[in-house]
Amino acid sequence: DTLLNDVFNDFDVLLQSGLLTLERQWDPSVQVTSSPVLRNLMVLFLVKLVGRNTRPLLLTVSAQANDGRCLLRLKWKPTDDSQSTLLDAKGIIARELTGIQELVYSIGGEMSLADGQAEILLKLPAATNGGKQDIVVH
Repeated sequence: DTLLNDVFNDFDVLLQSGLLTLERQWDPSVQVTSSPVLRNLMVLFLVKLVGRNTRPLLLTVSAQANDGRCLLRLKWKPTDDSQSTLLDAKGIIARELTGIQELVYSIGGEMSLADGQAEILLKLPAATNGGKQDIVVH
């Protein structure tokens, strides 16, 4: 939650205007440690996402532990539940894909972009910390 609060402080105007709505589906046992790289990566995703879509969006951010990794998922859809087509993840970050992949790799992670899906999945290193999962970022 600290990471999300930090990231979304930059998008306060969009959240207040209703152009972006945030839904958190956070497993409380997953503790995400913020880092400048991870924060900048999420801000970059959001800037591209909001800048390339022309309607209000609902962004769902979820995190869960899986096989010693933290799965951080960002999914988006129109807030009006219309079935109209949204840009998929590859369309949003097409030009920046190589640079973004390098950022993800620099923190020991992997990124998945499914064709035609409005979702980005980050697999990040995690370590057990007192029964909780904690992303380890160097």
